[in-house]
Amino acid sequence: MFNLNLAARRATHAALALFAITVVSSCDDIAASRIGVAAPQVADASLRSLAVSVGTLTPAFDSATTSYTVAVTAATASITVTPTASSSSSTVAVNGTFVTNGSTSPSIPLGVGSTSVIVVVLASDLTTSRTYTITVVRAAT
Repeated sequence: MFNLNLAARRATHAALALFAITVVSSCDDIAASRIGVAAPQVADASLRSLAVSVGTLTPAFDSATTSYTVAVTAATASITVTPTASSSSSTVAVNGTFVTNGSTSPSIPLGVGSTSVIVVVLASDLTTSRTYTITVVRAAT
């Protein structure tokens, strides 16, 4: 029986992350093995694109702009967001739920009035982050 343990730790070079894979056997005659794989770290926590399923972002999307508004009709009960990070190695969350980079978020219910949608991008250096806020305004009637 083998046990696979994947751990990440910072390498001595600031631009690399070291992912260590340790294979441990329950047999006494097989020693543990360790393999290191270096992956580049990126400090870019920007979005390349941000799309909503209903309405239009105002202002138009720009990676340097972090606050947007979307107006929707009273008939719109929910919205989804599709954030795409500039770096494919970044992690993206929408309202606290991780989403695959470039994929659509789960449906976000909308009440009448304002609903905030928070998109957080965490760069692969695990220290750089950027928060984008979309205020969705649902009409009363």
